[in-house]
Amino acid sequence: MACCNQANDLTVDNAAAKVHEFIDGDLARCLYPARVRSSQKVLLDQSGESARLKGWIACLGTTRPQAGKEPACSDQVSSADMLDEKAAVSQRLEYFYVERQNDVTIVTPIVSDFRGDVINVESKKELVHFADSVKPEKVVIDFQNVHSFSTDFVGTLLSFKKRIPFGGAVKLCSLQPVHREIFQIFHLDGTVFPILETVQDAVRSFA
Repeated sequence: MACCNQANDLTVDNAAAKVHEFIDGDLARCLYPARVRSSQKVLLDQSGESARLKGWIACLGTTRPQAGKEPACSDQVSSADMLDEKAAVSQRLEYFYVERQNDVTIVTPIVSDFRGDVINVESKKELVHFADSVKPEKVVIDFQNVHSFSTDFVGTLLSFKKRIPFGGAVKLCSLQPVHREIFQIFHLDGTVFPILETVQDAVRSFA
């Protein structure tokens, strides 16, 4: 649709600018918490939110005790070979599993770790292509399988959000508390992305 929600786009653009500014700064080195060498140590104490950042930086790379079983799905298809996506009830892409419940599209990442450069570039291409092809208006992104991610993945979600048609919405669910705090730090929780506890809560919120 040609027209766009100007106020919403401004919010997303501002959020994206904040995220990219954070990525480009020295503090971004800590967003890949698995192994930060001492030579790359960042003085977090200079930040007003250093205590909060230390908390989630220390935990971001940890995994859930049980991510849950991967949903049953149809044969895997590439995003380039999507056929009649609008009518599809469910489909598995390379990085995401997509299903529809009435008029709500549920997108579930099937990769647990979104911290590598390659996976972030490729998953962004796939998700953006899906948005441009299907143009879903009501979307839930289910984090049940996500153990860790970098701010690049937050940028991917913002790019996806910008491609949702006017009047649509993208809601998140099943985030670990430490992951939700990342969205709170960037002031995305409840503003750009409403965050709910479960998939059922998120789907019902569209009613």
